[in-house]
Amino acid sequence: MLHQDKNSSQQTASATLDLKEILSAPLKQAAQAKVRVSDQYLSVKTPSGQTKGLLRVLMYLEDMGPISTEEVVESAPTGATDY
Repeated sequence: MLHQDKNSSQQTASATLDLKEILSAPLKQAAQAKVRVSDQYLSVKTPSGQTKGLLRVLMYLEDMGPISTEEVVESAPTGATDY
């Protein structure tokens, strides 16, 4: 988190989000799709490590199902599939 005025900005606090939680969450059936849901409370800490509060992060990740190898190769950046 940054404090910003018209002349400068400085980091006042940060929170670390673990994306592994959303990727390993169980699939749930929503109205039109299968989704993974993550509801996390993150500690907000100052640069010195002092906890200043909590930040709630609610994420939904839609599972589009498996994709073919051809789709992966076609969407990969140039050189990413060179072994």
